[in-house]
Amino acid sequence: GDEDTRTMIEAVPTGWWYTAQLPCNKRVTMYFTDRDDPTVKNARSKAGFIDLMNETHFIKRKLNENEYTLLNAPFGKPAGSSKAQTVAGNNWLAVGDAACSFDPLSSQGIFFAIESASFAADLVKENITNGKVFSQEYSNFINEKYVEYLEAHYYYYSNEKRWADRYFWKKMYQYTFSALGDRGGEIQKPPKIFTRSSFQTLGTGKIKLRDD
Repeated sequence: GDEDTRTMIEAVPTGWWYTAQLPCNKRVTMYFTDRDDPTVKNARSKAGFIDLMNETHFIKRKLNENEYTLLNAPFGKPAGSSKAQTVAGNNWLAVGDAACSFDPLSSQGIFFAIESASFAADLVKENITNGKVFSQEYSNFINEKYVEYLEAHYYYYSNEKRWADRYFWKKMYQYTFSALGDRGGEIQKPPKIFTRSSFQTLGTGKIKLRDD
């Protein structure tokens, strides 16, 4: 049986793939690309999805060596980056995905949900105790976290040099560079929150192993 409980991610010319083990001898496998990429049409069908998966190296080997079969037809969902224009107001604070959503490659969704909820809870406690309003402080906190994320996004996507001229990688790079403005070219290393053994390069693909 499949005893590999790691999360596996592999970069490909048109995006990247993700697979992780589930209970009952099952695996979830996802393909991330841009909605305007030509591969999207093929990825929506079982046959097309399998054809694209067979172009991978590590993902294909992992699924084939354990004889997995595709149970359900693939379906598409948006998984882009975004930040709410307003994250704080009269008696409310937006936390987690309500404030920001992150590229799944960052593995920051759950971490940010806990961190933002904890920070918001502290502010609510202070508000109840002292009557202080912290909407601007919370907005600054969210803005700072989102900029940290954009810096990491830019750093990692720009470090994938093999397909710099391909539509997906070029668009991801340009999106973050534009969002950061003049700061993009200054980023030579990832922010502190992304430096804990995040990436390991194996052969022709990138496997992402979170150890935190």
